[in-house]
Amino acid sequence: MMLGYWLVAGLLISFGLFSLAPISVSRSKRMRIAFGFEQTEAEAKAAGIRLSGKNMIQILLAALLIGVAIAYFTRNIWFVGVGGAMGIIVPKMVISAVKFKRRMEVLMNLPGNLRLLSSKFRDCKSLQKSLEMSLSMMSGVTVPLFEQLYASLRIGLDVPTALQNMKRSVRFKKFDDFCEKVIAGNKDGFHLRSVEGIRESIADIASDMNLLQEIDIENEKKRIEPFVVFGFSLVFPFLFGYLESQMVEEFRLATTLQTGFGKLLLASMIVSVLVGLWKKDKLLRLNLDDL
Repeated sequence: MMLGYWLVAGLLISFGLFSLAPISVSRSKRMRIAFGFEQTEAEAKAAGIRLSGKNMIQILLAALLIGVAIAYFTRNIWFVGVGGAMGIIVPKMVISAVKFKRRMEVLMNLPGNLRLLSSKFRDCKSLQKSLEMSLSMMSGVTVPLFEQLYASLRIGLDVPTALQNMKRSVRFKKFDDFCEKVIAGNKDGFHLRSVEGIRESIADIASDMNLLQEIDIENEKKRIEPFVVFGFSLVFPFLFGYLESQMVEEFRLATTLQTGFGKLLLASMIVSVLVGLWKKDKLLRLNLDDL
């Protein structure tokens, strides 16, 4: 058994040194794809998190070392694999949670700043001037989006193109409808009917945000349930192991969890729980990227 631990430790050291050595671009890309780093890096970038391939290798190595330590104390070498699974799955879970939170913050903050902007249309007569007068009063995570829009207009970019860039950042169909009305108003003039139509779009956006918030609060309770279920499921193997240990002297048999198959079964169960917790978000969390 000790030989196995030394072998695993040697492999980890070799993997760490190999990851730091210069390698060809094609081989590096194949490694990132094989370990899922390419997808994780793209998801992190979309969530606004700086996470390079080297960072992910460091996380994986740290998780493997934790797995080795647990494997040594529990005498279950399969926990090294559990550590590797944690190094790949846990970052994905964290990125998913951060991405959802930041996306929700953007959508919730949007209606208030749109109302401030629309309140200046009648007086300022143009989108650029309205932004200039309302930016100082705006607040929240969407302010940089409006600042970028204002900067684009100041350097001479036309209104449709500038709003098209902002639509790509927001990715919300009812915001697209708002932008189309603003483009029409900027061209034909922000008369009473035009501004009323714009405010109706903002009211629709706000109504959708309130509904999303209510649904998310309801789903929040449901998202706790898998942790309870998976937590109880992990208790049972150790409970059965304890019951077996009480009978081992009488029957002179090894407990199931101490056999090779039992150790593999326990490690597989923990990995399955990690995968279940990772995948639950797709079922119990709103898809805010498709609105």
